[in-house]
Amino acid sequence: MRITAPTLLLSILLASSQTFAADTIFYNGTIYTLADDQPSAVSALAIEDGVVVATGNDEQVLARAHEQTVRINLDGAWITPGLTDAHAHLYNLGVSLSQIDLRGTTSAADCVQRAREMESTLAPGEWLMGRSWDQNDWAVQEFPTRELLDEAFAERPVYLRRVDGHAIWVNSV
Repeated sequence: MRITAPTLLLSILLASSQTFAADTIFYNGTIYTLADDQPSAVSALAIEDGVVVATGNDEQVLARAHEQTVRINLDGAWITPGLTDAHAHLYNLGVSLSQIDLRGTTSAADCVQRAREMESTLAPGEWLMGRSWDQNDWAVQEFPTRELLDEAFAERPVYLRRVDGHAIWVNSV
């Protein structure tokens, strides 16, 4: 069988003009695309087989609907597609913003030095809290003990959480 140039050209044109239908369309909202080259907000988004196939205004995207398409009216709400996190501790993220960040410390003494720097911002008796120390990053890879904290903070309670949250380092106060 011989394929002629016109037949080949017609096949290419038909394939390139294919419009994807949509299983689900979200519309009448604000959808942040987060496109690398130019993040923008659109009002509608189409999904086919779990993949975003179109974004744009309501009219453009709703044109991709078929009889079985689920249409979801966002009624002005916003969505951000494509954010997936299998494991998150959002509460801890908020709390961590008010604690000493001990990532990158090179020793238990380095942790204490960072804690001393924050102590001046606290009221008397207020807990000094920190997070993310990791003895595996230190020259002496041993868990720290209370003695170093007791010496540095005789009047203030100190609570320092290990990087994985499975151990804490506290003083005697």
